[in-house]
Amino acid sequence: MTTRGFKAALLIVASGAVATVVTLVLFYALRTPEARSPSFAFTAWFTALQVAVSFGWAAASAGLANRLRSNVAASLAASTVLLFSNLFITATVLLFNWVLLPRRASTAVYETIVLSEAALAAAAVLLTQTVWIAHQPSEDPGEQLDLEVARLLDDCRRVRRHPSIAGLHIADRLQKLETKIRFSETIRREPAVAERVGATLASLEVLVTAVGAGTQPTDPQITRLVDEALALTT
Repeated sequence: MTTRGFKAALLIVASGAVATVVTLVLFYALRTPEARSPSFAFTAWFTALQVAVSFGWAAASAGLANRLRSNVAASLAASTVLLFSNLFITATVLLFNWVLLPRRASTAVYETIVLSEAALAAAAVLLTQTVWIAHQPSEDPGEQLDLEVARLLDDCRRVRRHPSIAGLHIADRLQKLETKIRFSETIRREPAVAERVGATLASLEVLVTAVGAGTQPTDPQITRLVDEALALTT
């Protein structure tokens, strides 16, 4: 989850909590105890639950970052099911409370039908997610290697573009290292090599940053790390 996605999820959760409380307050404020039907409490709390679930699903969807396209499709499908289910259940609630109760149907029938519709909606949402999981493509090792190479290239560029590099006379070596990382077969064949190159670049960045902060690591220390990375990518 990204920071932006986490903040969006928190905002939606807070909004959902407020909406749920307001829903209950309105139900109980607009109906005096004498005017409340036997189904009043069920309707009030079930409606509040609908509000909470809807906002909860929206928060979960917003909080998922860097999702695959298939995951987005599954989330959209589940959201569509949830939306139409809520509309259908709301229509059922209105039908019973405005037309059928209490003369044409009992409270027990009303509650059973509404809960059954909610269970079917939950099962449909679960089914969309199960189908998505079942059709998830297996992890592509080549894609993972490409991501690892891209990360190493970013690390190398970050070191090469550091302001302190100008006085260290290693810019050419770093340019060569970047090229070797891009085309290195060793990195692609041996994941352990990629890890060692990444660790070397991390150590190199620490030393280069220390130069910028006024600490003076020796040139041989920095040159040795660059040469180690070059040797690893041969």
